[in-house]
Amino acid sequence: MSNEKTFWNKEYKKPGHLAISTGPSMDMVTFVNWYEKEFGQGIVSQSTILDIGCGNGRNSLYLEKEFGSKGYAFDISGEAIGAIKKAHPKSAVDFMIHDIHEPLPFPDQSIDLILDLMVSHCLTEEERPRYLAELVRVLAPRGVVLWKSFFKEGDYHTTQLLKKHGVKGEKNSYIHPKFHIHEHVWTEKEFKDFVEPYFDVEVFKRSHGHKRGENNREGKRRYFIAYLVKKQ
Repeated sequence: MSNEKTFWNKEYKKPGHLAISTGPSMDMVTFVNWYEKEFGQGIVSQSTILDIGCGNGRNSLYLEKEFGSKGYAFDISGEAIGAIKKAHPKSAVDFMIHDIHEPLPFPDQSIDLILDLMVSHCLTEEERPRYLAELVRVLAPRGVVLWKSFFKEGDYHTTQLLKKHGVKGEKNSYIHPKFHIHEHVWTEKEFKDFVEPYFDVEVFKRSHGHKRGENNREGKRRYFIAYLVKKQ
């Protein structure tokens, strides 16, 4: 956890490893269109959102600007949250510092829409069930989660990371050699087995492969996107 906080505070203070976008995630924009079609026009404006690992706030700020959404957003990085509050002091979204490894500081059934975009892969095998239970607890009936994470299948880089830096005793997890933080990669079956006791998986999309080199290896990391609806 301390490695994560140190890494992200450095990134938001002075980006060095990752390109941090300021525009909304296109995966989220696509999801919002689906959400409105499935649950009715205007549903986004009526939803209480929770943006987990919000970073610079680009997604929750977009929902507020375009739909008038209200809710909460948190990140482990004090640098990121401080910058958001300074730039958007009157935002209707309550931005806060919080660690995803800890219980969510929200009442039962108080959230309609959760965004988990490339965040919860930092959790260990022991922590992931507790995290899922917290999502279920805070979500309102038929609440929705947009979940994006690393996808193992067909990813050459993942194979190498697991082989060289795999976490002993944990399947499909490794310590990133450059960032020194825990990362988990999912197979489709593993993910669906994990969430389906509590959620209907309405959409599951894999990224396309990006080929390179003589051996036709993957040139970019693969990920998946899932739209989850809490079961009745």
